[in-house]
Amino acid sequence: MAGLSRVGGTGVTYALGVDVGTRSTVAAACEVDGVAAVAAAGPRVVLQAPTRAALREDGTVLLGSRARRGAEPGTWLGDVVGRVGDPVPHRSGAAEAPGQQVLAALVDDAAARAEDVCGSRAAALAVTCPGSWGGWTRNLVADALAARGRHPVLLVPAALAAAARADVLARGAGTVPGPLRRLAVLDVGARGHEATLVTREKDHRWRAPAPALWSASAAAGDLDDVLLALVLRDAGVRLGPADLADPAVPAGLRRLRSSCAAALRALGSAPEAVITVELPADRERVRLVRTEVEELLEPVLAPAVTTLERAVASRPAGDGPTGDGVAGEGPDAVLLVGGTAAVPLLAQLASAALGVPVLVDEDPGVTAAAGAAVLAAGDVAANGPADTDDAGEADDRRDDQPADRRDDSAGSGDPPQAASAADPAATELSRRRAVRLVLGAAAAVAVAGASAPQPGSRRPAPPPPAQGRGR
Repeated sequence: MAGLSRVGGTGVTYALGVDVGTRSTVAAACEVDGVAAVAAAGPRVVLQAPTRAALREDGTVLLGSRARRGAEPGTWLGDVVGRVGDPVPHRSGAAEAPGQQVLAALVDDAAARAEDVCGSRAAALAVTCPGSWGGWTRNLVADALAARGRHPVLLVPAALAAAARADVLARGAGTVPGPLRRLAVLDVGARGHEATLVTREKDHRWRAPAPALWSASAAAGDLDDVLLALVLRDAGVRLGPADLADPAVPAGLRRLRSSCAAALRALGSAPEAVITVELPADRERVRLVRTEVEELLEPVLAPAVTTLERAVASRPAGDGPTGDGVAGEGPDAVLLVGGTAAVPLLAQLASAALGVPVLVDEDPGVTAAAGAAVLAAGDVAANGPADTDDAGEADDRRDDQPADRRDDSAGSGDPPQAASAADPAATELSRRRAVRLVLGAAAAVAVAGASAPQPGSRRPAPPPPAQGRGR
């Protein structure tokens, strides 16, 4: 999927897919030209930027590069997705911001920036979410998005969104002997991994017959830590409490950790990589060899493969395309999602464990967003653009904010602009909006290579249960 300078514009209808991760946020656009053309047109990435959010003591949420420049110590908001539904909100002094409001701000910002690139407002928006989220958590996010003028919104489990790319990837790889009916999806992110078994129904829609399995182990951050320790060892760096008291040392370690993450990505296609260690008392160049690094990473990645095997084993009887599947029947392929999927060792371990081909996108970090865009475009092709009676009001609210609020370039001297964490007008607006949630297999519009999708359900979100919490 190539980058896109401009899509949309006058007379062109397109849909957006947005995936907010711990480290990066991705938005993809898919033009709509009839049901049959959705898959052929393909999604294109229009935004890929670091996920940055900070809460100031005056209650404003800063996004993008302005978050890094404008936040005071202690207000940086990490693990935004993981805090959705948490009864304890993000705090900065007396200011509070619930996790779902911060996530909605990031989604709205990403969609607005993507629409700026595309030249017009998207006809539909699909947002990925963890498969382990329940209806209560999804309702929280849907309401927060509606309060920002984003309605209706497709909330799609990331595994189902990624599955929308499976047929295209299978055709490109040429390693899957027949049509895909069962797919094991492993999403390895910065803070953990999630494994889901998805199956294709008679109407060619993907659904998840069993809940996704989530674990905080085998995260991309764990791999970075292993590589950082290796680099420091090979560079002969030994740090004590006195060294860490120097502010330049922690700053140098953060830069070095980022370099380790970049080197890990480079080792996906190269046998070696070189990292420069730059600390106040040390400056060394360290050569990393992929085979040696993989020996260290294998025990770190092994738990993710174990979770994938458990997800496959959890498949209940009767979940096949004809409703008469056999419990424990294996998948036709494994689909790896997330930046860590670019590590060849992960594909090797998954293939060896399940004995099936492994599918990996050219950039696995954008797979979920691209698939979400395909689903949203398919929904528009089948049902027409979303009917938003107050879309103009939402546009007016956005137009009140300077366009450069969403500028993520470094070094801008413009004063920070922010999205309010608590907007009474937006709260009132949310009570007048109907938000469409897409849950489970009913979420998925027919994907590439399938027949025309069936019209999706357009029903309001179900009432939240008395209690519950997302991952």
